[in-house]
Amino acid sequence: MMAIGGLACSDAGGQLTSSGALIDAESTTPTVAGATTTPPDTATPETTATTSSASSATVPPAAEVTLPPLQPTGVDVPILLFGDSIVLVEPDGTASLIQRDEAIRVAGDTAGGVVFQRELTVGPLSSILWQQGPTSVPVPIFIPEADQRAELHGITTVTGVPEAVFSVTSPNSDNRTLNRVGLQSGTITELALVDDAEFGSKTTQVAGLFVVTTWERPEGAGWTVYQSGTGREIGGSFPEDEVTCLAGTGSMCPRLATLSLDIETVFRIVPNHGDSHPGHHDLLLTRSENGQTIGRVDLTALEGEWYPEHLAELPDGRILLSRSVDPDRLRPMTAVVVDPGTGSITELSDAGFVRLT
Repeated sequence: MMAIGGLACSDAGGQLTSSGALIDAESTTPTVAGATTTPPDTATPETTATTSSASSATVPPAAEVTLPPLQPTGVDVPILLFGDSIVLVEPDGTASLIQRDEAIRVAGDTAGGVVFQRELTVGPLSSILWQQGPTSVPVPIFIPEADQRAELHGITTVTGVPEAVFSVTSPNSDNRTLNRVGLQSGTITELALVDDAEFGSKTTQVAGLFVVTTWERPEGAGWTVYQSGTGREIGGSFPEDEVTCLAGTGSMCPRLATLSLDIETVFRIVPNHGDSHPGHHDLLLTRSENGQTIGRVDLTALEGEWYPEHLAELPDGRILLSRSVDPDRLRPMTAVVVDPGTGSITELSDAGFVRLT
């Protein structure tokens, strides 16, 4: 048990109420207003054909493509490198093509496959696809309506089953729905209805059993934690810290936030000494229980302008930081590995957004 931003929660998939009663982590309402989806095992040929890569006798399957080895990553676990394509990279640099098409959002499905989006736009082109392996054909697990825009945020596990977490918004609405969808079942569970202008206005990512959003508004900036099983808001930044981030320019103001593997630490990318210039960032570590600072790493040694795209703690305690050349997180650059203990920063050799598998 721990507190995040002063609120008690459980990392076992439930949330404590103010009286201490445990709320069931499962929701059974499988609806997203106006959305359409087809379970992967019953996808119609028409749906699959319009959202998957076109097959051709002259284009071999991804599994038959041999890629030249990349440089060793310096990371002890496999990673997904993506942008122009999706590639699985082993620690020694051995590379395997998973998906040859461009991907703008990707998450490993925990079983060797990937969930991804090719575009972030209004309509079916932003469909969320699941590919179980290099030899598999991607199938849609969520197809937005013509006036909807979907965005994939990551993979969570509910009662031992991986589900994709995504949000849906519309140009005609100020609200956004936060949802999860079963990869095998195609069942959609609407978790929360949130304000689109604030929710994830900087970034949103999944950290185990939690969804962490980083937001900015005129009167301040902060981060919010939702439980991925229920969609309940269970914590986040402290109000006294948020109001110091007027226009998002304070040295504690988050550009991106996530939780450690044990959920006892909050990792944040913040401006270096209050400087909001792109690329002038620090990695800030605070205790999730009380906000106490426990470490800060200066990242200004990294050259050029860059924006944080994703953060993940590695099993050895180092931090994998995915970076973008633009604030919308659409164009990747090289990722880096940061050691909070020593302050060392190691840049990966090959450009691309990165995720753990």
